[in-house]
Amino acid sequence: MSLPRTHRTTAHGQWEVDASEIRELTDVVPGALVQHVHMKSRWKKLQPVLPDREYIAFVTDIPPKRMASTSRMFFGSRQVRRQLGATDGVVGFSLLARPMAKQYVTLSLWIDEAALAAFARSRPHQQLMTDLAPEMAPTTFVRWQHAGTSGRPVWSDALRRLDAVR
Repeated sequence: MSLPRTHRTTAHGQWEVDASEIRELTDVVPGALVQHVHMKSRWKKLQPVLPDREYIAFVTDIPPKRMASTSRMFFGSRQVRRQLGATDGVVGFSLLARPMAKQYVTLSLWIDEAALAAFARSRPHQQLMTDLAPEMAPTTFVRWQHAGTSGRPVWSDALRRLDAVR
């Protein structure tokens, strides 16, 4: 049995399930498919990336300690996505979720450090961080200068940067 490379779910049309790592599933233990699937939200563009300016790219790895924390994270992430949509200074954002691996990664692009800091200190983001802190393993943050000529940041680069600091 082979799977398509990408399957888009119907839930709000915002998630893609990437099955590119999944090979033939014959003679595989039940549930193996679920362990390899990850979900990635589409890049939500709030402002155009201007080629003549520098931005702050920001990637976070947010690992829950237990699977039970997943539902709280997803509920909270909906609130934070709405907050991002109304936040000055954010250019765009995306979320990568690997629920079975207990890994949630965010990627965002900001006009400057002040805008990023203001977002992090405001509700509901700040409250969610406080509420979930006891349920999270150490979070990894990476920020870098991102040239507008590069367009929006890409996941492969962000994940490479995360791997470099772990």
